[in-house]
Amino acid sequence: MSTRRSLPDDSKPASERFWKLDGRIRKDRRMACVECTLSRSTMDNVLHELLAEGTITLEDLDGMSEELQERMKRWAETILE
Repeated sequence: MSTRRSLPDDSKPASERFWKLDGRIRKDRRMACVECTLSRSTMDNVLHELLAEGTITLEDLDGMSEELQERMKRWAETILE
């Protein structure tokens, strides 16, 4: 069994993909090896982790708010320096 699953359909808006991913994480969280909590207050941290792991890219954030995209770009720039 693979522990890595694909992200939700790229043709969907980014916000819809995020919430679908949230649902999958909530379901998978019941497994012993998965631990993640999503809420608006933790969203940036979760996205940082997903970006750092290479699970998502900045392009995957297209369709999310410009403010969120800019925060993630600034964070990525500081990490890559």
